[in-house]
Amino acid sequence: MKFIYSLYILLVSFRFLGQDTLVVFDRPGVADSPYLVPEKTYFIETGIGFSDQTTVKDLLFPSIMLRKKILKSTEIRIATSTFPQSVKLMNQITEINPIVGSVGIKQRITREKRWKPETAIILNTYYNFSSPPHFKLANFVWESQFLYQSTINNWLSLNYNLGYIQFYTEKKHFFNLSTCLNFQLTQKTSAFVENFNYFILNSNSQEICFDFGFTHFLTQNIQLDLSYIANSFNKVHYGTLVGGISFLIHQN
Repeated sequence: MKFIYSLYILLVSFRFLGQDTLVVFDRPGVADSPYLVPEKTYFIETGIGFSDQTTVKDLLFPSIMLRKKILKSTEIRIATSTFPQSVKLMNQITEINPIVGSVGIKQRITREKRWKPETAIILNTYYNFSSPPHFKLANFVWESQFLYQSTINNWLSLNYNLGYIQFYTEKKHFFNLSTCLNFQLTQKTSAFVENFNYFILNSNSQEICFDFGFTHFLTQNIQLDLSYIANSFNKVHYGTLVGGISFLIHQN
């Protein structure tokens, strides 16, 4: 479906928004960071992408994620239209219904100290339902990722992920790897460049991807994002230009 090439959330967060580190890129399925949102706040992240196959109908399904810390080292994440950035997975998941729900948690394991990176584990579930009158669970995907980030200096950091994805409905299994370099250009503007890949078990198929982009703070609690994503699968290339906006809302 054309829908799959035009939706992708750019979820990027910085210490400027009150999180744990100078530069945090938090995008489901790409290079999630191990850092959590601050206590007594709600973090809302939105985004939408445009490609040569985007239609007006596609714009009805923006990506939206709500993040909230519920325990000292645990964050809950509730989202719609967010998904691992694999063309093969998205093709199959959105064929029945383009609306994909997601519920997940992120659990911090260790804090960054000297040579040890900040470390967390994340568990995400994704699902959609067939249309009436045969309303039932159509697809179910779950993933578990180890998340790492190392701060090299006050303008450069590296985050990297290693994960497993199971397309439970179709009994298919994926491994994914991602590495992202983050650059703090000014107090309000940052950039990143990243490689992320998906490997299908018991298959010669693999998906090689990269992206790069910029983020800028309009205010202390509002951030704009711009990114370009390139996927390559079965010798076909897909490009998407992505825009996003994020809000930090303080709890009274």
